[in-house]
This record gives sequence, structure tokens and C-alpha cells, in this order.
Amino acid sequence: AVLKDVARQLRGRLAVVRLEREKHSYMMEDCGLQTDHPGVPVALVENFEWNSTKYAFDGPELTKDALVKFAEEFFAGRLEPSRKTEPEPAEAWTPGKVQKVVYKTLRQSVAAPANRAFLLVLYKSYQGTWDAVSRTLNAVASALSIVPHVTVGMYETSKNYFPTAMFPGIEEYHMEPEAMLFLPGKEQGIRLKQALTSPKVMLQALKSYLPSAHDVWTSVESAALSAFSALAPNDVEGETGAPISEEEGSPDEL
Repeated sequence: AVLKDVARQLRGRLAVVRLEREKHSYMMEDCGLQTDHPGVPVALVENFEWNSTKYAFDGPELTKDALVKFAEEFFAGRLEPSRKTEPEPAEAWTPGKVQKVVYKTLRQSVAAPANRAFLLVLYKSYQGTWDAVSRTLNAVASALSIVPHVTVGMYETSKNYFPTAMFPGIEEYHMEPEAMLFLPGKEQGIRLKQALTSPKVMLQALKSYLPSAHDVWTSVESAALSAFSALAPNDVEGETGAPISEEEGSPDEL
């Protein structure tokens, strides 16, 4: 009855469509709503194109007045778009571990603190190479725990919104894991090509960007190789060679 009342009041301005939750759960995820949302999920979409901008209703009560106000805010351009995101991790990150990043935490993770670089690996957990990349990533994160100016994280792009501007040079539907380095104060990453081949290659890619860590680099490399050797293929945190070629950008002092 509420939706019918809203449709009557906004006739000619807004189409109200009701969809079966079980059959269209993917649309909830695209709107930043979890599939186990306890109430009745409601969202506004500009159109039914796959990449349309979406706005999820997060009001405390599903009433006619609340939904009409929500729609008027949309027409006035005052709503913030809703984006696909996993729930925020329940456990706090600790140095030496790979930080789980979701869209809700993406910008605050790569931007804070201001003197810290952030190595972020973009992946899809169903990718065939992900298990091997996970071992490399966990070994590098463990070794870099003695370096105070860098954090290692992972971001699953199949379960979170893909902000193209932050990941230059990488297609949204990339088929292999990719490494991005965010320097302090930057919201646009630097793509590190082939950096996920092995711990040694990943560290080679990072070294020129972390000059303040050069004094302990031998220890870092040794620790990474030891950690990698100790990790069994399935013993990794999270869900689970070739010369390095970097994108444009110059190393910053940290």
C-alpha cells in the first residue's frame, strides 16, 4: 500500500517498480545493500542500464512521507550515489597482515595516514591465479611489518564498486590480479605491472618508491622469502622473475 501511495503522488515523475527479492538480489548488491537486509530494500535508479547510478534508501521507517522525501532529494540532486560494497571487516587490521579493504573503507584506507604508502592488490577470488598471489601478498605483508611507511591490502573487485579514476590502466573486468601503489596524499594509484610474480619481484617494484626503507631492505627481502617458503598453498590470510615495468610516475620520498 505504501508503494502504491508513493506512485500516485509521484505520477509522471517517477516509475515505481516492485521486484522479487530472491530473483533480483544482485540489484541489491549493486545498490550497496546486503542480501540479508532485514527490512524491505528500496532504491532509486536513473535507468535500467547496467552502469546506471543508484541510490539506496536508508531511512528508519518505510513510510509514504519518508519515501516521497527521499525521491524529492533525488530530484534536487542532493543524494549521494550508493555503491556496491562488502561489509566492513569485523576485525581490526594489524601490521604484518594483509588489510581487507571494501568500497566503504577504500578512500580512508589509501589516504590515511598521510605519510603512508598503500600497496593494494585488486583481485577476484575465483581467479585461477589468486591462491598463488595470496601467498606472495601475505609473505610481502609479513616482511614489510618492519617498515613503518607502507601497508599492504587486498580489494575484491567482483564484490565491490570499481572506481575507475583510482585504478588507471586497469579494466573493470580484468582477468588477472593487479597491483596498485598509492603514494601518500594520492587517490590515484600507480599500476605495478608484473609485480605479483613473486615476493622478490614485488619488492623490486616497491623499492624505488620506498627510499626511506633502503637501510632495512636486505632484511625485508630475506623475511619475505622465508615467509613465502613457510606458507603452504592454502595457508593464506583472507579469502582464500621478469623485470618490473611501471606506469608513469616518479618515486616520492616517504
